[in-house]
Amino acid sequence: MPVEKLASSAVLYFSRAGNMLNERLCSRLSFKHPRFIVFNIMLSLGMLIISSAAMLTSTEQSKISAHTLEQTYQLLNLSKNLQSGFYDHKSLINQYLHNPTPSLLENLQSVRSNVFESLSTIKKMTGENIEMQRQISSVEEVFRESIEESESILPTKGGLVIVGPSISIITEGNINHLTNLLTSKLHTFDITVQNRSNERQKFASLKVGLAQTVMLVSLLIGIGILFYTLKTLRDEMTKRIETENRWRFAIEGTSDGVWDWNLETNKTYYSSKWAEIHGLSNKIINNDMDTWESNIHPEDKTRVFSSVLDYLNSKTKTYSSEHRIIDEHGNIKWILEQGVAVARNAAGEPTRIIGVLRDTTEHQLSRHALQDSESRLRGLLTAIPDLVWLKSPDGIYLTCNSRFEKFFGKKESEIVGKTDYDFVDTALAESFRNNDRKAMESSVPCINEEWITFADDGHVELLETTKTAIYDEQGNVTGVLGISHNITERKSIENELKISAYVFEAQEGMMVTDSKNVILRVNHAFTSITGYLAEEVIGKNPRILSSSKGDANFYNAMWESIANKGSWSGEIWNRRKNGEIYPEYLTITAV
Repeated sequence: MPVEKLASSAVLYFSRAGNMLNERLCSRLSFKHPRFIVFNIMLSLGMLIISSAAMLTSTEQSKISAHTLEQTYQLLNLSKNLQSGFYDHKSLINQYLHNPTPSLLENLQSVRSNVFESLSTIKKMTGENIEMQRQISSVEEVFRESIEESESILPTKGGLVIVGPSISIITEGNINHLTNLLTSKLHTFDITVQNRSNERQKFASLKVGLAQTVMLVSLLIGIGILFYTLKTLRDEMTKRIETENRWRFAIEGTSDGVWDWNLETNKTYYSSKWAEIHGLSNKIINNDMDTWESNIHPEDKTRVFSSVLDYLNSKTKTYSSEHRIIDEHGNIKWILEQGVAVARNAAGEPTRIIGVLRDTTEHQLSRHALQDSESRLRGLLTAIPDLVWLKSPDGIYLTCNSRFEKFFGKKESEIVGKTDYDFVDTALAESFRNNDRKAMESSVPCINEEWITFADDGHVELLETTKTAIYDEQGNVTGVLGISHNITERKSIENELKISAYVFEAQEGMMVTDSKNVILRVNHAFTSITGYLAEEVIGKNPRILSSSKGDANFYNAMWESIANKGSWSGEIWNRRKNGEIYPEYLTITAV
């Protein structure tokens, strides 16, 4: 029994080890790999084969046990026959001693012949069992001794031997003793036969029990694995159907087209949305690569094929291409196509690629429009003579125009990403930064004037700088826009005008006319001298001051000098508002 328990424990241990190995392989290979099914089925078949082998072993051992039992019965029967033969031998000798007859001698020879035949049979049956061979040989020796003991009273040649009483008693005693010795030895032999039979029966029973245990465990393991495989197959098929249904629902519900390319058969599946984007009918679409290739814009084919080859040659992680197609109606569309391998061969080469296709025509049109808009804006900023720039709230330059580049003496690419501290001294940079903060804190644009030295050629300009905060949709400040206009010349003119105004309001009377001699402006001294207020003379001809004392030649000479020399100076008689005639020294200058 301990041996049977040990064998059963060993079987259970190896069964658990097999299940653990199966689970590990399953977790690594996953159901999707066909080796999972193959392994489980082979393991199940292996268990069934082991179970069948164990069953055959059990049957064979049962046969061996039955044969051993039958052989034991035969040996015991032969032993029993020997014992009867020994007693018959002794009885015939005893009878012969008291009443010798020929028939007794014949019977005696027959008994001896049967005994030796039985001994010979037992020797053959015991085979290589040394102990049993030794015992049966000992029996044979004793029997031969009993035969020799009786030879003295038996005739050597025909006739009878009459034995005296004393010899008869001695012979009979010796024969009885030898017969008892034979019986004792046969009893020992019977015990040996029985013991051997019991051992063989026990060993056969152990083998049968072990074989039945192995058969039962293997059968249960095989059936369990088979049911587990069938259950996994059913669950996986259910899961796969659900996944395919979800995938189909997702495909039908999305605006993207889906394609599935089998590189081994060169067949391709196209979804209805893919066909719709290409202006094709799903009923007449051909599931081959020619359908895909024929719709690519001729100018983009080389680039698209290059992207496909790069992915097939593992130069890129995924296939991705944005290009133009010509649909069935002749319309040019932009699409974005992306794909990835879902199956590879032993060499790692893709054998199946699944991808999606999206119509990006509107996006491309919007992008091109935005690019055009940015290009126009960039051209406008470049054409503007003002300095234009944009900073982040942290004072980092985001962009600027070519006029601003001259200020720092750097290209835009060298300015973007840096701050004022990288280009001007700390004091000026602090001034710029303070003005930025004021603009971000103010709800209206902030204006200031500042003298700037340009780094490209060292010239100096007076700039009127306007800074305003830029806000996003949530009202958060996203940057500061700055525009600086050169007001150097304007300031110079303003200063000159101030000086001119100061001179115009001097003690001498002044009058300004246009080319048609219409008075535009007079000063206060003019009013004091002539008595005319400004509003009384503006818009009129200077003749209102004429005294008529000068002749035509005088005035012709005056206007000829103005026309030729640009000025005239001299004395002239004029008339005040009150009619008084007065002399004045007049200077006329053409502007």
